[in-house]
Amino acid sequence: MLEELLGSKTRAAILEALLEHPDRPLHLRELVRRSGGSVSGVQRELARLERIGLAVSQTDEQGRRQVSIAAAHPLADPLTGLIAAESRAAYALARDPVTCTPFSLDRINPRVRALVPVILETARGYGAVRVALFGSSTQPDPGVVPRDLDVSVRFDPDDLRSRADLYFGLKAALERLAGMQVDLLESEAVDNPFLLDELAESEVVLYEAP
Repeated sequence: MLEELLGSKTRAAILEALLEHPDRPLHLRELVRRSGGSVSGVQRELARLERIGLAVSQTDEQGRRQVSIAAAHPLADPLTGLIAAESRAAYALARDPVTCTPFSLDRINPRVRALVPVILETARGYGAVRVALFGSSTQPDPGVVPRDLDVSVRFDPDDLRSRADLYFGLKAALERLAGMQVDLLESEAVDNPFLLDELAESEVVLYEAP
């Protein structure tokens, strides 16, 4: 997922390695090994990361290049959260695959596909028993660029947590992870006929509890 979101498998692997132990610099050869890329490929990605200030390099006493994450960079914490969420999502889906409603990623907008595991895991953590995408999020045309993430959920009625806490907590969490505004609907509360028509036409259910 991370490689799809970042556009490069090598870049994603480098960031994952650096963020795993942010206080421990890694040698260039270790990053090459961890990423599975070539030396030149890793160097190119590191140059990109250093240009935006997300990675920093220094030379040790043996003349070897060591690289570390710039922990103060505003993207460092969100990326750490995204990597952790990806791991949790992969574990949850492997452990409990029958709870996921079969759907085709071809029906999801290309810019949203990589976020699907994170959306599922995050929504389930906030007590959602049904999760769906709709609107521009389900426009498969790569020329369509969603301005926001359209998500429909139904919360577990037996969840003892405040409904407002669940709704606003999930909305904020999804906006942090997606990096865009989230239009979050509670499906059972929708009564606008135009919105009901849009849901009927474009909604893709990702998960629904049995």
